[in-house]
Amino acid sequence: MIERIKSELGNGVSTKLIIYDELKPRHKVNLMRELGIEVLDKIELILQIFALHAGSKEAKLQIEMARITHQLPLIKEWIRRAKLGELPGFLGPGAYAIDTYYKHMKRRLAKIKRELAELRDRRSRERERRRRFGWPQVAITGYANAGKTTLFNTLTNESKPVGPEMFTTLTPKAKGAYLDATKDVKVIFVDTVGFIKDIPAEVIEAFYATLEEVSTADLAILVIDSSEPSFMVADKVRTSLKTLLKIGYIGKPLIIALNKIDLLKSDELYDIITKIKEMVSSLYHWDWSI
Repeated sequence: MIERIKSELGNGVSTKLIIYDELKPRHKVNLMRELGIEVLDKIELILQIFALHAGSKEAKLQIEMARITHQLPLIKEWIRRAKLGELPGFLGPGAYAIDTYYKHMKRRLAKIKRELAELRDRRSRERERRRRFGWPQVAITGYANAGKTTLFNTLTNESKPVGPEMFTTLTPKAKGAYLDATKDVKVIFVDTVGFIKDIPAEVIEAFYATLEEVSTADLAILVIDSSEPSFMVADKVRTSLKTLLKIGYIGKPLIIALNKIDLLKSDELYDIITKIKEMVSSLYHWDWSI
C-alpha cells in the first residue's frame, strides 16, 4: 500500500497527503515517516476549512480546542516512539522536547475549556433573557452548504454573507422577526453551523456551546438542498437527523425544508419526498408529515 501511495504521489512533487478518514496516531506517524511529507486526516482537513471562516473569538477557540484534542494522542505516540529510539531525526525535537510540548498543550487545552465555559454561560444567560420575554426560538439547521443562511436572511431581513463555500457559519447568529403585520408574534431565528456526515466527536465537544443553540430551541428547521440526486438528499436527511439526536434535540417539533425545488421537475420532487418518507418511516417511529 505504501509503495502504491508513493507511486501516486510522484517523485517529490507532492508536499501533502490528505486521507478522508480518521487516522490512528500510529498510522499517521508511519505514513509521515515513510513518505516524508505532511499527512492530514479527515478531522484535520475539516478544522483547516473551519479556520478559514473563523471570525469570532469563540469560533477560533473552538477550532483550537478540537485541533489540540485531536493532536494529543499523536504527540503521545511521538513521545513513545522517540523514547524507543524509533524516530531518530524524524519530526525534529527529541523525546524531552516533545514531552514538554505535550504538557504545554494540555495546559493550553484546559485554559481554552475554561474560556469556552464562560462563553457558554454567557450564551445561556442570553437565551434565558429571550425566554423571559416569551419569544420562541427557532434553530435553522441542516447539512453544510444547504442554504441555511439564505433562509435566515430572508426571514429576518439580515444580510449575513452567503456563498458556495462550506462552513461559512461557525458562530450562531440570532435575530428576532415578527410573523404577522400586527407585530403580535415575535420569533427568534438562529442561524447555526452546518452538519457533516459522521461528525467527529472532537468537533461536537468543541462546538458544543454552538450546537446547544439547536438542542435548546423550541423548533428546528432542517434545510436540505433538494437539487442533488434523491439518494444523496435522503442520506443527508438521515445524517442530519442522527446529528440532531446526538446533540440532544429530542421530542421537539422539526420541519424538513427542501431548498431549490424550483430546479426540479415534478416527478423528481415526488421521488425525493418519497425517499425521505421511506427513510424516516424505517428509522423513526414519530408522528410526522411532509
